[in-house]
Amino acid sequence: MKLWPYDKFHIDTKLSRDELVALFKSQVEARTFFHVYFKENKPFEGKVSQEGFRIKRILSYLNSFQPNVSGKFPTGNTGGQVEVRMTLPPVAIAFLCIWYCVFYYFIRGVCSGLFSGAAQALPALIFSLGMLLPICALVLYSFWSEAIKQKKMIIEILRKGEEIE
Repeated sequence: MKLWPYDKFHIDTKLSRDELVALFKSQVEARTFFHVYFKENKPFEGKVSQEGFRIKRILSYLNSFQPNVSGKFPTGNTGGQVEVRMTLPPVAIAFLCIWYCVFYYFIRGVCSGLFSGAAQALPALIFSLGMLLPICALVLYSFWSEAIKQKKMIIEILRKGEEIE
């Protein structure tokens, strides 16, 4: 598992751009606010165009840190590489920025108290560092557990598309 919630990879394919668009459109439905989970859903939601796609996996549970997946299709008609990029959602990035800013100002206050000789600052420092590690672990686990699943699903979709050829 990488320590940064970002992944970029390439998948070689023999499919043309039009075949890739049709293949991904068959696996991606339009974004909706609410999904009915007892009906048969496609595995992804998002948008597919001639240039590429922007998708997310449809989950039956909440994961605010699941990756946004964007991809670009090859330009030729004889196949090439599909470029795929996975990033944190902008809302999650904004939440983490605010959380780390609050954390920074808290640590700054605790450290200034520690350096001025206040004995109460040491337990506060230990507590605040103890809060940093679980948040980092939560973000990384939530992102990478989904990123690995989505990468496997995208590769499987492309391989099945090549077998149908």
